[in-house]
Amino acid sequence: MRVKFLAPLALAAMLSAETQSKEAGGDLTLVSVKAFPIEWFKIGSDQKRFGQLEFVGGLEMVSDTRDFGAFSAFRFDGAGARFLGVADTGFWFSGEVLRDSEGRPTGLDEFKMRTMGGGDGGGDDHKWHTDAEGMVLNGGRVTVSFERVHR
Repeated sequence: MRVKFLAPLALAAMLSAETQSKEAGGDLTLVSVKAFPIEWFKIGSDQKRFGQLEFVGGLEMVSDTRDFGAFSAFRFDGAGARFLGVADTGFWFSGEVLRDSEGRPTGLDEFKMRTMGGGDGGGDDHKWHTDAEGMVLNGGRVTVSFERVHR
């Protein structure tokens, strides 16, 4: 049994974010990301089953972009390819997971980032205000949780 996170509105939410990027804190930026498949969950072990969960693969990702990383939460669309997420450093990100014929992740495509908007519609560069930790998609609405300054 494979466990999937389903969020059918993630793609719609990101498309909406693309159309409003100027008002919500910045331009959507295509980011170059190199991804390397991770084939084993535990080095030196071929174990792939953990109770009802099956490890199907992972990705080690690197980028020259300074703001890349610190991912806190992401949700996949219903097909499990496109995703939307938030970073601990106050960024939205989206993209698509590329998979091989057996469904194992092999890379990323169309990875994009932009700053999260502040309460006034502009960006906020202070870590204290942009420490995003979680994200929920519900009924076309994206709700993000933050550390420290709750809102």
